[in-house]
Amino acid sequence: MVSRKSLVGDFSSDDYMAIKLFKERSKELFQTKRKYPNWPISKTSRVHDSLVFHGNTPDIDTVKLLALNFRFFYATKELTHFETIINSIRRHAIDDWAKGYLDHVKSSYKKDMRSTDVSGNMGRPTTNREIIDYWFNSKFFHSDVSKNSILQALHNEIGEHTSLFQLNLAIAKCSSHIASLYVALNQLEEAHPYIYTPNHNFGYKTQSAV
Repeated sequence: MVSRKSLVGDFSSDDYMAIKLFKERSKELFQTKRKYPNWPISKTSRVHDSLVFHGNTPDIDTVKLLALNFRFFYATKELTHFETIINSIRRHAIDDWAKGYLDHVKSSYKKDMRSTDVSGNMGRPTTNREIIDYWFNSKFFHSDVSKNSILQALHNEIGEHTSLFQLNLAIAKCSSHIASLYVALNQLEEAHPYIYTPNHNFGYKTQSAV
């Protein structure tokens, strides 16, 4: 799949350090995900006048372990923040097809972050980015009281099981785009300034680069 070899411009030593850390954190994320290989599957049905959610939600400790690895790509202050890394690679890319692929990966990531599929089906559309924010900052890694109140209100409407499922699904979907970027820059280092992308023109001029 990744058969196109593309030269990239000069990175600083700090850039290369961030890329190295991104690759290391990616491997840790993939190793954790291999322990829990089931893809999130769900359905929403109507029983009498109520919506009922069914999903293969893992236990909360499993999701928290996945979240622990994923947060290195989600938190904006991390050197390995996904959007910061892909923007850096995009700025240094020379080949138009490589730029197009990077734009495609970033656009897909942002689309999944905006998705409200699970909670929306339950009548309370909440984006994946919001779900991640509420869980990370009020339950898993911080104790933000205001966000915890929002999350509890959401749980009162759609159920904690549904909310946790959407969090797990959001991490799974966004991790797939992290994997795509990892494959593209896996061999990128100072002695080998190349990335590898599909031999296909994704038309970067028509893709959003923001």
